[in-house]
Amino acid sequence: MTHDQNALLIRDRSVKVFLLLLLLIISRLSYSQDDTISATNPQVCRNGIKGMPLIVPVPFFYAGLSVGYERYISRHHVMEFCGYYYFNIDEMGAKSHSFSLMPGYKYFFFSKNKMLNNSWAGVYLSYYQKIQTTFDGGDPEGDDNGSNRQYYYGIGLSVGKKIYLNKTKRLFLDLGFGVAFNKWLDEPIFSETRWEDKYINNTILPRPILQFGWKF
Repeated sequence: MTHDQNALLIRDRSVKVFLLLLLLIISRLSYSQDDTISATNPQVCRNGIKGMPLIVPVPFFYAGLSVGYERYISRHHVMEFCGYYYFNIDEMGAKSHSFSLMPGYKYFFFSKNKMLNNSWAGVYLSYYQKIQTTFDGGDPEGDDNGSNRQYYYGIGLSVGKKIYLNKTKRLFLDLGFGVAFNKWLDEPIFSETRWEDKYINNTILPRPILQFGWKF
């Protein structure tokens, strides 16, 4: 095993240990057994904002920010609007930007088993666009280089859990996972090209969910 392979193996194990410790700490400090919203509480918080920055410097550069807003309609029903923007440079020097907008709905579960409280399942619409500005080598002047856009339109399903991190139930962590089923086009859906002449393909986009937030 080479030095680089050893380094990658150590880094991979370190990330796994860090994530395991993070989940253990959160589970010890969380207050998820209580209700999301109570109609009998006149001071209930019906709004929430959330977000998470991300920077991955190796083996390629990847940076971005995810943000979201939640509106608590009732104890079980929540509307949300989320989005993210990411920029990355891959190992060959290609640069790309991507962003997504995702309006959605969440249903929160409550039961006698308090460990299941504040678990949720949701459905969301997904608009995702990827803009590749330079290709291999990072040279925008090459014959095969230039701006290239990809457009994704889809609908997704998600599951997860809202974990409260303080006793006032304001600071929280959203932890979950989603997957969207998309139509992929190489031009906007409302372009002048006739529908039968458009290049259309099917693809699936995963959606890891890890955001800290505040209710107000």
